[in-house]
Formats: sequence, structure tokens, C-alpha cells
Amino acid sequence: QFCRLALGSESTSCIVHRDFKAVLLVDEEDVRANRVPPPLLNRFDKFRLTRDVLLGDDLEDVQRGVEDWARRVASAKQDAAVAFELMSMRGSQHAHMQAGADQEFDAG
Repeated sequence: QFCRLALGSESTSCIVHRDFKAVLLVDEEDVRANRVPPPLLNRFDKFRLTRDVLLGDDLEDVQRGVEDWARRVASAKQDAAVAFELMSMRGSQHAHMQAGADQEFDAG
């Protein structure tokens, strides 16, 4: 079984396993702005992938904890810029911060 892989103007045929599946990730903004050819989109099932779907309950709890901590720190220091900076971080950054803090706590 063959699959035609293309990147830009280059393409090639490849042998693939009979159970081969392809996943196409497209930025939602590109779809809205019509930067993705409709024939390409029509070949795939569409699913919206969001941070909430990716994080899961455990990491969402971590994110909420870090956000609460950021609010308390900013409130205590009367520094809205710090709160804004911390609150604008993405969920994965929150999780990394929490993991780093846990490691420091365990080591100390």
C-alpha cells in the first residue's frame, strides 16, 4: 500500500503499513482565513484540539493552583504586571513551573 507524501512542491510515494493513519494538524486561524485548501480539509475528519482536552484533570488542577498562587503573590506585592505575566503563561509552562517547584521542595 502506498501513500503520497507532499511538502510544498515536493512529493514522493512511500510504502506504508495497511493500518497506516495520518493526522493533519492545522491552526484554526489558518482555516478561518482560508489558507488551507478545502479539498485537503475535506479528506480528513475534523476534531478541535484545545488545551483543555490535552491537559486532563490532574494538570488542570496544577494550572489552577499556580494561577491562584500568582494572584496571591501579585496581591501581596501590589504588582499587577507580575500577575498579568504569570497569568498569560500557557498551561504547559504552569506544569513545568510546578514540577520544578516540586523537585526543589523534594531536594531541600
